[in-house]
Amino acid sequence: MADKYMSLPPKRVKMKDILLPVGTRIKFTKTLTSGPDEFSPGNLYAEKDDLGVVVGHDCWEGHRVKWDKWDAPFGAVHGDEFTQYYGEE
Repeated sequence: MADKYMSLPPKRVKMKDILLPVGTRIKFTKTLTSGPDEFSPGNLYAEKDDLGVVVGHDCWEGHRVKWDKWDAPFGAVHGDEFTQYYGEE
């Protein structure tokens, strides 16, 4: 009983600190856009609830991902902007 009393609960790891393997299917949890500026009228990167895939980890957001409806990959934060997708397509 003493061992159980003295044990600590497991540490929780933030989702953004978990790197998903390349090829993992994902679901976007929010619409990702960039606003207009002097170079562009703005971009739509992904729509909420649409699917994509992890293609790398070479960005400050942690994951380089690709939306199924757009060819160019971009950086996104796991747990904030997307989650792992477990459903069927």
